Order: sequence, then structure tokens, then C-alpha cells
Amino acid sequence: MPNRCVAGGCSNVPDPSQNIGLHKFPEDNDLEKKRRRLWVAFVRKKRAKWSPTANSRLCSQHFQTEDFESPFVTIPGTDFVSRSVLRKGAVPSIHKTPEPSNYDKHGQSQDSVDPTHPSSTRKHRRVSTIFFIHSALFIHAFCIVNSVNSQTCPPRLDRL
Repeated sequence: MPNRCVAGGCSNVPDPSQNIGLHKFPEDNDLEKKRRRLWVAFVRKKRAKWSPTANSRLCSQHFQTEDFESPFVTIPGTDFVSRSVLRKGAVPSIHKTPEPSNYDKHGQSQDSVDPTHPSSTRKHRRVSTIFFIHSALFIHAFCIVNSVNSQTCPPRLDRL
């Protein structure tokens, strides 16, 4: 069962609250062949080697408002949601441009590196460990030099 948009850079799922629906590709018959080719060409602009399957779908975000016969309709306070219906000759024309993100492909923030994350490199883990040891030594030395009460100082490294 299809559950995501196949357009490059888009992974929308059906979400009536945001007026997003998925639309089946036109049939591969004489009447719809040209329109189907246009849909496939649209997807291949960003996914060059892509080929459609029976489960391929495009979301409503790739169509103009005038491409719809009827938009999503919801009735507040109920679960009723009507589907958006594309006009017969509708062709996708809107490519989403991804918003700049500060997250990598694993959803991790690039502001900080988690040394335990499997995508972290050995170098990052080594740098994090060195930084931790350096910080702990500095704090311990500060406590010794300034004769600070041992209760407020962190434990020695050999006790960590």
C-alpha cells in the first residue's frame, strides 16, 4: 500500500489537516499515455532513474489549486474528511525546494556531535574523549591549586 509521495525531495504522507492527499499515476493506456509521461518526467527531474510502479503516488502539494475539482473538506468536531479530486488533465508542476536544515540525513543536529551515535566518526569520539579528560584534569588542578573544599570538586579521574 503506498503511503508516501514519490517526488524527489518530498516524502509527504496523507494529512487532511494540511490538505495533503496522494494521487495515483494516470493509467498506462492510449487515452492517458501522454499525461502519464508528463507525470513521470516531472518525477525524473529530481530522480533521473526512477520508474513508476502500480503503487506510485504524488501528493497534492505538487499541483496547482486550479488542478483540483474539489479540495479537502473537513467538518469540525467530526471525523469526516472528503478527498481532494484532481481534474482529468491535471499535471504536476510544483517541485518543493527543501528548506535549509541544520540536521543530517539521520535527523541529528549538526550543531553538536553525539559520540555514541553510530554515524559519528572515530575522530569525533576521540576528540570528545580528549576534551572530557582535558576538562576534568583542568577542574581537578584548579581545585588543588586553590585548595577548594573536596566536596565541591569533582572526583579524581582515576575514580571516574
